[in-house]
Amino acid sequence: MSSRLRELRANQFAAELLMPEAWFKEEVATKRLTVNMLGETAEYFDMSLSATAFRYAELGETPCAIIFSKEGKVEWCKLHDQFPFRNCPQGKFLSEDQSKAGMLHQAFKSKRKNNTINSSYFSHYRYSDAGVYPAEEHLSGVVSAYTWFDDAVNYGGVFLYEESAAMKRYNSSLTILTLWKG
Repeated sequence: MSSRLRELRANQFAAELLMPEAWFKEEVATKRLTVNMLGETAEYFDMSLSATAFRYAELGETPCAIIFSKEGKVEWCKLHDQFPFRNCPQGKFLSEDQSKAGMLHQAFKSKRKNNTINSSYFSHYRYSDAGVYPAEEHLSGVVSAYTWFDDAVNYGGVFLYEESAAMKRYNSSLTILTLWKG
């Protein structure tokens, strides 16, 4: 068994142990899926934002895709059973002119190069043992489903609501994608 598979199984076991299904469902049942809601839930269970988001994709009511990107590249994704697109964009580089997560990673890159990025954007983060999540600001908006999922080409005119939060400490972002019902 590879070390990556061992780590994945260990993380899944920890999530099931520390965020039991019944308690987790009760905690998120009446709440709208947002980065802030996941951050509050992470604090409640004393877990990381990414582990909590992953658990939401397993147990939550809203069909969604949870995507973790590092340095502008999708590292992993977790798709809710009822999310319509199944082609996880793992390994895909994010386009800064199409996705909000791409814009966040471009900001990281700019900050590393010349330190001119608006630091006030990144100063609105709370740090806790549960992880890093935005206190007030993050990037969100409507994007074409094809921006993220190649298999969306067969679903012309489908849009997603994207909410991406910078995880500055890790040069990463966490993205929530849901179907846009505009």
